[in-house]
Amino acid sequence: MHTPKSRLGIAAASIVLAAGAALGGDPNPPPGPVAPTMVTLKEVEPRIILDRESGSVSSVHRITAPGLYVATGNVVVPAGKHGILIDLPPGTRGVVTIDLNHFEIQGQPGSLDGVRKDGAVVACDFNLHDGRIVGMGGDGVHLEGLEGAGIAVSVDECGGDGMDFLAIPTVSAVAIKHKAPPPTGNNRVSQCGGNGIVARQCGDVAVDVTVQDCDDDGIHIEECATAHVASSVDRCGGDGVEVVDATWVEFKSAEEQLKGNPRHRVADSGGNGIVVSQCDNVEISGYRISGSGGGGGGGVPGAGVGLKFGNVGLVAADDVVITDSLSHGVEIDDCGRTSLRAVRLSNIGGNGLHATASTHGRWIEISDWSWDIEADTVAGDGIHISGISTVRLLGGSLSNCGGDGVHIEDGAVAGDKFVQVRGFQVELCAGDGMEIECDELTMADCITQGNGGNGVYGKNIRKNITVTLHKSHRNSQHGLLVSDGGARGVLRQQGKSTQVTRSNISNNRAAGVYVETSGSLSMEDVDCDGNDQEGVFALLLPALGSVQEKAKQVRCRMNNNGFGTGTVYPGVTIQGAVSFEMREVECSGNAGSGISVADFNRDGRLDLVTCSSNGGHGIEVLATGGLPNGRIRANDGLCDGNGGAGMFLEGTTGGEIADCTASNNGTGGIFIFGSSHVVRGNSCTGNGGPPLLVPVPGNVVGPLVDEVSVAGNCNPGANYVD
Repeated sequence: MHTPKSRLGIAAASIVLAAGAALGGDPNPPPGPVAPTMVTLKEVEPRIILDRESGSVSSVHRITAPGLYVATGNVVVPAGKHGILIDLPPGTRGVVTIDLNHFEIQGQPGSLDGVRKDGAVVACDFNLHDGRIVGMGGDGVHLEGLEGAGIAVSVDECGGDGMDFLAIPTVSAVAIKHKAPPPTGNNRVSQCGGNGIVARQCGDVAVDVTVQDCDDDGIHIEECATAHVASSVDRCGGDGVEVVDATWVEFKSAEEQLKGNPRHRVADSGGNGIVVSQCDNVEISGYRISGSGGGGGGGVPGAGVGLKFGNVGLVAADDVVITDSLSHGVEIDDCGRTSLRAVRLSNIGGNGLHATASTHGRWIEISDWSWDIEADTVAGDGIHISGISTVRLLGGSLSNCGGDGVHIEDGAVAGDKFVQVRGFQVELCAGDGMEIECDELTMADCITQGNGGNGVYGKNIRKNITVTLHKSHRNSQHGLLVSDGGARGVLRQQGKSTQVTRSNISNNRAAGVYVETSGSLSMEDVDCDGNDQEGVFALLLPALGSVQEKAKQVRCRMNNNGFGTGTVYPGVTIQGAVSFEMREVECSGNAGSGISVADFNRDGRLDLVTCSSNGGHGIEVLATGGLPNGRIRANDGLCDGNGGAGMFLEGTTGGEIADCTASNNGTGGIFIFGSSHVVRGNSCTGNGGPPLLVPVPGNVVGPLVDEVSVAGNCNPGANYVD
């Protein structure tokens, strides 16, 4: 068995032997002199001195063949000439590379382009790197008809575009950080009289270079297959970046953000910040867009939008900050599906988001959205959406908007509209916190407070609205206003419903909940306290052939309402319902009556209801239209300490009043002005008027017992009076 040391010795011996054999050479060499076997440096890297390439009548240097061209000094370009002309014959294949070697192409007044390739299409790639082009009268770089182009130079102070690419399948304008001192540090395009970078009718375009102070667009990409932009653009007179008619567009991928790369910016554009239109797919992440429209864009039509999309199939924006836009922060026009996440806006002159559609089927989702402007800034709605079929707002905050916080409307697009709002907080907006017009609206876990209009306005809701875990406080109008948009007295579509659960809608300057619609109202575990008008107002107007106008409240509290306007309001008002039901409801301390019901025509039910210390009646049922009300059942209710009667029932026919307490009320205990009731087991004591006022015959009233006679009376239907 060999040890490792013995194996190493054998291997070394083998190498030495092989080397010795090689050094010995062939014992029978071929005749003639020995030929060289090494490859020359020129064959490995055929460097061509650029300065030795002759020019032409239109150029300082003219390149007619592939190769690596290296500058050994600055290229000074006189009037009427290009700096370097790429003039390749048709059919040429290969690669042309120009290494400026940290020198400059310097244009004199009247000069043309710094580097130019036009004419016949050739299957060649072109690379230009390590240098600067400055002062050209035309474009810094103008290339067309190549297989590919990779540019890594700075371009400054040119009269035309900084870089112009036409009909090139692959374009890469990248910034490369050199070890050399400035100006060849991070590459840039600046102070050009046209666009910073233009690519038209190209294939794949990648731009990673800073663009500054150009007169037109910073970056303009049109009719290209794909575009990847990871650039900062500052102070350009047109749009910061515009991409038109591309299949796929990406602005700095999220993957780059995760690697810790710095956020790119588009700042102080005279037109819009970033514009993408007529594209299939767009992704943008990690950008800061500021000052759009503030760079002299008053003459640019539609100027001042931070981020603008038009006719894009799929939009995905993530981690974008937009500030100081002259117009809208984000504008979406007729895009198929839009997803906006973690968008931050401040100091926006128009709407934060302005999204419209002209055809049915558009879709938008917003999450982790933040809008916060200064109070003295003239601004529109935080989110303004018109004509989009499906809207999902999933988490965000809006404050200090000059219009509504959220404004969603039908627009001119027919078809059903569905809106879902979850986890949104809207406060201190001049208009409504949320004004939403649609067929179906679902809201959960939202807050609307301190707004100049309503907290939430469900406008023209044609089917259903569901509100859960909502807080609406201190709004200047209603906390929650729901309307289906039909005129009073007009028969409406049936089958609608309004459901409010586990919510607190309090201290608003009008009603807490105001519902005017056909269909049903259902409330469960809702507090409506301290509102200037009613805690709840429900006007349920009839629909054709419908018996669905029902009002139901379970475990709700409507206390201390109706004091704020000089007019006395009850805790709850229900009008026009076919039927109503209240169970475990408290309506106390209100300026008017605790509960006021008018003009129902089927069934009313009150179980375990408490109405105490109200300024009017504890419970009142009125027949305001001259028609009789329906049946009413009241069981185990408590009505005490009210300014009027404990219960005042007018025009009801049939039903039962049983086991209720009506005590210490100002004008009486239980008053019934109707027929066919059963009145039993009630306690009516300490009232300022009659304890029990019920017409007989016409109603069935249990025996009346008092403190003296009750001891000998075992009738469970007896009513206790004083």
